[in-house]
Amino acid sequence: MICFGAVLASGLIFHFLGSENISFSPELMLVTLAALTLIVSAYAFWLLPEFALRFVVVALTHSLYRIRISGEENIPEKGPALLVANHVSFVDGLLISACSSRIIHFLMHEDYYRSPFLYPLARIVGFIEVPNGGPRKMSLMFEQTKDFLRRGEVVCVFPEGKLTRNGLMDEFKGGINRMMPEGMNVPIIPIRLGMIWGSIFSYYYGRLKFRFPRELPHPASVSIGPPAPPDCTPFELRQIVSELGAEAEMLPRPKERPLHCQFVKVAKQHPFRKLLKDGNGVGLTAFETLLRGVILSREIRKLVPEEDKFVAVLLPNTSAETISLLAILFADKVPAPLNYTAARESLDSAVCKAGITKIITSRLFLKKINMQESPKMLFLEDIAAGISKKSRIAWTLLCALLPCRVLLDMISPESHRDVFKTAVLLFSSGSTGTPKGVLLSHHNINSDVYSFLRIMGWQSTDGIAGNLPLFHSFGFTTCFWLPLTSGCQVAYIPNPLDGKAIGEAIAKHKLTLLLVTPSFLQSYMRKWDPKQLSSLRLVVSGAEKLRHDIAEKFKESTGLAVVEGYGCTELSPVVSINIGNSILNIGTIPGREGSIGAPMPGICVKIVDPETRKPLPPDTEGLMLVKGPNVMQGYLNDPEKTAEVLRDNWYNTGDIARMNSDGYLTITGRLSRFSKIAGEMVPHEMVEANLAELALCEDRCVAVSSLPDPDRGERLVVLVTSSFPLSAEDAVAKLRERNLPNLWIPRVNSFYKIAEIPMLGTGKLDLPKLKELTKMLANS
Repeated sequence: MICFGAVLASGLIFHFLGSENISFSPELMLVTLAALTLIVSAYAFWLLPEFALRFVVVALTHSLYRIRISGEENIPEKGPALLVANHVSFVDGLLISACSSRIIHFLMHEDYYRSPFLYPLARIVGFIEVPNGGPRKMSLMFEQTKDFLRRGEVVCVFPEGKLTRNGLMDEFKGGINRMMPEGMNVPIIPIRLGMIWGSIFSYYYGRLKFRFPRELPHPASVSIGPPAPPDCTPFELRQIVSELGAEAEMLPRPKERPLHCQFVKVAKQHPFRKLLKDGNGVGLTAFETLLRGVILSREIRKLVPEEDKFVAVLLPNTSAETISLLAILFADKVPAPLNYTAARESLDSAVCKAGITKIITSRLFLKKINMQESPKMLFLEDIAAGISKKSRIAWTLLCALLPCRVLLDMISPESHRDVFKTAVLLFSSGSTGTPKGVLLSHHNINSDVYSFLRIMGWQSTDGIAGNLPLFHSFGFTTCFWLPLTSGCQVAYIPNPLDGKAIGEAIAKHKLTLLLVTPSFLQSYMRKWDPKQLSSLRLVVSGAEKLRHDIAEKFKESTGLAVVEGYGCTELSPVVSINIGNSILNIGTIPGREGSIGAPMPGICVKIVDPETRKPLPPDTEGLMLVKGPNVMQGYLNDPEKTAEVLRDNWYNTGDIARMNSDGYLTITGRLSRFSKIAGEMVPHEMVEANLAELALCEDRCVAVSSLPDPDRGERLVVLVTSSFPLSAEDAVAKLRERNLPNLWIPRVNSFYKIAEIPMLGTGKLDLPKLKELTKMLANS
């Protein structure tokens, strides 16, 4: 009726003002009608506050956010319902309201509820005030919630009790059962809000203040699950919401592109930005990188048989390797970086398994690593010599003038639209056995990079040290695709063990991010001056357990806290990072001591019983499973092995871990690195870590393995190098002083001296060689 009356009145007023007796100009008529419209709208908002709220919701979801809703049918059309959601931003309530035509009554903290700006609207639309404290006030709040539910209304609660300050989901507080009216079956509907962290209404930037959004409209997802079991605990409810997030982000984000297409967009937007820098000081702009990649891709199409899917790359970390990897994708092929530190037999096995007929490499590099040439090798020196000047000029003009889509239609007609196509074939490190060919899609890597950028507080001025080898998953994602898809500079260091060169590169290029393995970091600290690292703001360690003494030594010399992460090749690779409670403290204050952090946004982790696969309660050790958009496509030509580790989209990491109530994980060890001694599971890595901390060695000087034992099933064996400063007797005595369980303490006669600890080129322990060495020593 209000709308009908307003339309009728505006028509009459327009007719009256336009009559000959009234001298109103057209401009004044429009201003008058606008003022009347504003008055009528204000009256309608006052009369129908739900209409005002709905107006704000529609305006928000059609301007600042592009919202993707799934599962809205799970909110009942009538009757009571309790919605339970994670809390990411100040507009979470509005985004949830967009999912249903029903009025939703939100619980709002007293500090916001009582603010002069929100108080009138909060009262009118029926928000429920959550008091700061006091048993009586809290009881009244619970009773008010029950009253709404008894009347068949929809209520929404954020059980974290606060907005996230670091992008991660916090602990779910108890109390939901106290909101339930007695004798009523009220469905508990889990809701997961995703992709909102980083928007202007989140705490991503610290204080909330007006700023222009980085992305407009900003993507957002609201995933609504089926009703949760009425007797589920807060921890179980949190896990349900986390899994909803993993399932939601398995779908591509709005405007998500294959990796090489995203790079083309970056290069076209910022053609003169310095992107790649080599150790010799030579740098390439984004446009130069694009141009060289496109020209090389034309040659690859000529030299590689059309039926070949994979093309190998055997090069160190240089701009030449980056361009080669890009060119292979531009040629609609899949790159397969090879580990040049591996034995020749392992390389030949990997090439044979993938059916690779061509390997891109360099004669200069082969000479440096003393490797013989092979008929399968294509040498960059020969390819460059065969490219004509005419071709270079033509492609320079095409890359400069053609729009992204037209250029991609020309150079990558088969692969530039599908994010689920295979982006890379990586061979796992082989730390637990024979290397496996891991297939990762563009969406796998895109999702991992996207989550990593959100968690680390990405800044446009960031620069990355390209020290991790690109044949390793950690290096491939963070030192290759992260800079290329975000447009930040990366300085490559060919030798990942050259701490001096890495320190010089950080100082020269003012790099801000360093990604390392603990073994590499320990080696670097002996060779660089802490003053060289003044530009660093974040150091992330992965691939193996970070020792406490290494982290402390680094913090003493630089003031930075090493942030430990966790991942594996099959997971693209980063799963979790041990950041603190606020993104403002990242790099200086880590998260929980000894933890690998909580899963990144969009990734779900659960701890289960290794035999029954039933989920375990918090702070209970069990097998760690991972679900999310980062989980690999599978193992190359090995469906049986793929089926062993992938079940219902959950990846079996093979790691034993525990999770606390706010999602932070602590790794105890790999399932394969446990000994069952007298019926108890003893973790090799924990014993190893304690011995290493006692030794305080500069190099890796201790490793723990096991052998069969007729009395107790197995016994621990400790292998030490000449750098290990303690005798076996002293080591055992000091372990006892640490109050470790008796079964964790090896016998004095189980210590063996060896020349060096067997390591892989990625900085990980070579477990097959360690086991072989242990057996050999025991037999001798």
